[in-house]
Amino acid sequence: MDYTLQFKGFVKSTVRKNTAVLPDLTQKEIETECWAALAVAIHRWDGSKGKLSSWVYAAVTGRMKDLRKRLAIQQEINQEYSEFSAMDNDAEIMDQANDDDLPYLDFIVF
Repeated sequence: MDYTLQFKGFVKSTVRKNTAVLPDLTQKEIETECWAALAVAIHRWDGSKGKLSSWVYAAVTGRMKDLRKRLAIQQEINQEYSEFSAMDNDAEIMDQANDDDLPYLDFIVF
C-alpha cells in the first residue's frame, strides 16, 4: 500500500500547524521529521494495536512535541548563556576599573 498518498494531507496539515511554533526549522525540515516519524510508526504497527491512522497520528504528534521541547530547552540554554556572558563582561569591566584605580601598587615592595 502506498502510505505516502494516504498520509500526505495529514503531513501537510501537521507542517502548517507547527511552522509558527518551530521557527528555527523550515517547512521542509518539519515535513522530513513528520515522514521519519511516520515511517517508524508504520514499521512498529502490527494491526492489533488499533487503527494505523491513530498509530501514525500519535507518533507524528509526539515527534512534534519533542521538537518543541528541544526548541524550548535550546532557548533556555541560550538565555542562560547570554546572562552568563553578560556577567563575564561585567566582571571584566570591574577588573579593568580596579586596575585603573590602583596605580600605587607599583611602588609597594613585598
